Amino acid sequence: MAFDGDSARLLPDEFQVNREDNQILAVALGEKMRDKDAPVVVVSKDINLRIKADALGLRAEDYESDRGACHADQGGTDIPLVELAANIL
Repeated sequence: MAFDGDSARLLPDEFQVNREDNQILAVALGEKMRDKDAPVVVVSKDINLRIKADALGLRAEDYESDRGACHADQGGTDIPLVELAANIL
């Protein structure tokens, strides 16, 4: 998952593509369009990002550092954790 010009076209015209938050949303929208059955969740402490995600029809959740990591091998969910390097966006 990385930002590219193709996913930018999924954003409304009012969203500036050069903003990192909007690039994150474009990648999330691209993933949602690519696999409609895959759960796509935007997780962020940034309330403005979560509001924009919700407005675009994306599920958004607050990052809660006090909850700890949830891994399948520790009795967690079966949802894979995908970590992105900062230089991907």
